[in-house]
Amino acid sequence: GKMARDLNINPDNHTIVMGEYFLEDGSLNLRTLTGVLILCALMSLCLGFMIHAFIGIFSYLRKANLKSDKTIRLQRQLFITLCLQTVIPLVCIYSPPCIGIILPLLGLELHLINRYTPLLNSAFLPLDSLAVLISM
Repeated sequence: GKMARDLNINPDNHTIVMGEYFLEDGSLNLRTLTGVLILCALMSLCLGFMIHAFIGIFSYLRKANLKSDKTIRLQRQLFITLCLQTVIPLVCIYSPPCIGIILPLLGLELHLINRYTPLLNSAFLPLDSLAVLISM
C-alpha cells in the first residue's frame, strides 16, 4: 500500500509480512528469525495434531464393528470431509508462510510466493465450504 511505496519497497523481492532476515551489515536478524521460528513451531504443532487426529480416526474406523452399509458409507463421507478440511488449510494457509520463510534463507526469489499467498489465503474459505458441500 501507501506505506510500502513511501518506504520504496517492491513486494516482488521483499517479504513484507515476515520482515528482514538480514541486517544492513549482512548478519542475521535474530529478532525476526526468532519470531519466524516460533511461528513455524506453532504451525508444526497444529499440523502434527491434525495428522495425529487423522491417524486416530482412520485406525478407529478400520477396527470399528459397523454393521450397517449405510453407517459405513456415512463414516467414509465424514472421513473424506475431514481429510479435505485438513489438506485445504495446509495448502492455503500453512504452506505459503513456510515457503516464504525458507526461500530467503536459501537466497531464492520471493516474487511468486508474494503474489500467490493472498490468493491462496482468500481461497481458503470458499474451498473449505465447497469441500464440505461436495463431499457430503
